[in-house]
Amino acid sequence: MKIKKSKIGKPFFMFFLITGFLSAHGQGLPGEFIISQQWRDVLVKYSPLTNAAFLSNAEYTRVQLSQAFTVENTFQLTEGVFVFPYLKHTFALSYEGAGAGKLDATTPVESQGNIDIIANGKLSDRSNSFLLSYAFNVWKGLNIGINSHFVYNEIFGKKRKAFGGDIGISYSISKDSIWGNHTFGISTQNILLKGDVKYAGAAVLSYAGELFKKHLDIELYIIAKDLISHSDDFIFGKEKNEFDVSFKAGTWVFNFLKFYGQIGSDYAGGSAGIHAPTLNKGRDLTLMYQFLFPFRTEFPSHSIFMRSEFGDSRKLKMDKKITEKMDVIPYDLYNKAMKLFSEGQYWEAYFIFSRIVTEYPKFFKNDFVSLYSSICFERLDIREAAVSQYQRSMIKYPKSKIHPLARMGIMNVYYRQGNHNGVDEMFRLLSGPHTIDSLRYHAYYLKGETLIKENKYKEAIDVLSKIPETHQDYIYARHSMAVCASIEDGYQIALGYLKDCLGPETYTNADREMVNRTYLLIGYLLYEENELANAVAALKLIPKESFYYEDALLGIGWIALRSGKWDDCTFAGRNLIGIATSDVIKAEGELLQAYVCMMNKDYQAAAQILNEASVRLNTFNVPSKSELEYEKEKYNILREEYDRFGNSVEELAARKYDAEVIEIKDSMHIDQKEFVRAITEKQNFFDTWNRKNFFARNYGKVREDVDYALACVLKIINQSVQHKELEKNEKKEEKLNKEIEKLKNKIEP
Repeated sequence: MKIKKSKIGKPFFMFFLITGFLSAHGQGLPGEFIISQQWRDVLVKYSPLTNAAFLSNAEYTRVQLSQAFTVENTFQLTEGVFVFPYLKHTFALSYEGAGAGKLDATTPVESQGNIDIIANGKLSDRSNSFLLSYAFNVWKGLNIGINSHFVYNEIFGKKRKAFGGDIGISYSISKDSIWGNHTFGISTQNILLKGDVKYAGAAVLSYAGELFKKHLDIELYIIAKDLISHSDDFIFGKEKNEFDVSFKAGTWVFNFLKFYGQIGSDYAGGSAGIHAPTLNKGRDLTLMYQFLFPFRTEFPSHSIFMRSEFGDSRKLKMDKKITEKMDVIPYDLYNKAMKLFSEGQYWEAYFIFSRIVTEYPKFFKNDFVSLYSSICFERLDIREAAVSQYQRSMIKYPKSKIHPLARMGIMNVYYRQGNHNGVDEMFRLLSGPHTIDSLRYHAYYLKGETLIKENKYKEAIDVLSKIPETHQDYIYARHSMAVCASIEDGYQIALGYLKDCLGPETYTNADREMVNRTYLLIGYLLYEENELANAVAALKLIPKESFYYEDALLGIGWIALRSGKWDDCTFAGRNLIGIATSDVIKAEGELLQAYVCMMNKDYQAAAQILNEASVRLNTFNVPSKSELEYEKEKYNILREEYDRFGNSVEELAARKYDAEVIEIKDSMHIDQKEFVRAITEKQNFFDTWNRKNFFARNYGKVREDVDYALACVLKIINQSVQHKELEKNEKKEEKLNKEIEKLKNKIEP
């Protein structure tokens, strides 16, 4: 009797292949696909099946899908998860399934000594597990979670059901942006399962770590399988407990691509794909592919994974809930104060912040209220009082997240005061990896600028170079590095730093003015390198509205004179006279115009222009150092009075907010504005003095050039007048000679 092999077909082979696949994952106990992690390894730490307590790490509502294709795509494994976090609670609904789906049922039929296999309906091969999961944050990083199972299997016509539950515990440790987050867990899988089905059970020890700003992932799982199973439960009737070890490490590069290397007790492989939260407003968006090769079978497995988050974060939901429970008055005051703060009305905002702290001491945001009241004082330039408030805020709220922000505020004040020791102290506290990037790099910027003031240019370059391109201080840091390099005569290096300033996008007027200042310095450096055309091109990029426009015109004028472009030289000189704020620069503009007139041999016009320049320079007052010292003394006295005024403001703000306080507050606001006006006036004097002093260094040279040019022009004019007078006398003498000759002719017979 023969069996026609061609009639048997795929169903019979698939039974043996599936059996082989299961045996490669354990010792044949049903449900082995659930406790085996390798097919869903990429997203295993996010699955409640691994440890329900891990759900407490979820920040957003999310969905995820894991799909594995094995045994030439005849056997598929699926996991789908929906997670919903709310306050300290997290809920999840999951599905795990395995099988080949619908198969052809066959019947052997004997015919003429042969057995034919003919189709006889359909059979289902599918194991299904539904999980309803819950996790709760017990205390800080301690979480517990439970899974409730419903199992429904239909395998070759046999339908079976079972119910069960599992438990998990985890503890999370959050460090800083470098050392990241670490989660440890222990959980059970299929330990309690009652019904028609006996599934493989396991206990799992887990570790998941995220380091270096989430650019490095490390995961380790130790799984003790079949702990409470009996030999009768096994497909092959043989009981054997075993341990599985699963390790995975991956990296996230370019904020877009993710790669993992994976190895376990009986497999090895890797995965790669897209991890791009920037495309989903900071929420997770992942698409990965995994290829694993089991050690105990010749068939590799392929898996694809998708994970996406959406909705509000858990923290935002918690804030909203707290807001609903709290007294509406302080929250309304807080919103009002923040609105005034964002509008730059720091005086009014300060008193509202102070009112919240005074009248509502248990308000849940009082640490940040205290911080913002300190920032208000800093923005009002009440420096000593601002530092004191920052320090008191840190003492009052020792475990708050405001400490780095408060230290940054103190460092800002110290920098403005020229307190270099204070800047150094705050820099040591803020420059470590525990500080968020935006603050740490701003601390680097202030430290670098302080080193420049101390004439430590190489050290300044080293500190400023650590600021990345993505930071708001980047173009300012690069510009300062260029200034340091040019002081050290490294012109080409300076040009390289300046070109770095032109790449990032600008957002504020200050950013745009820094770019204009960059063009100015590029122009002057190129002028020094004798690249005149490129220098002019850079200077012409500075718009008329810029503070640096007159400096650009000055450079364009001298380059044009040097290049023989008289029209450009005349244009620059004429505009300088009209817009320059310094008489020295105006005189240089007149000197440029006079040079062009001289080249055109229009000496009268040149003399007139140079006379005006000479008169202008005669009236220029060279800044007096004694006057500067006198104004500095008055400024220091004014500062001391303003600080005492700040103490009075603090005392008033600590009182109960009533009509009398409002009246005094409004009256003191008038005094505060007068202080600001007087301080601004002094600061403008110092700026003007420094600018005058800068140009006064060139005063002697401009004075000398004007006098010399005027003398030359007058000499040429005088020589021209004398020459014309000589020609006139010669013509008169010739005419007289002719008249005498005519007279002689008449007299002679």
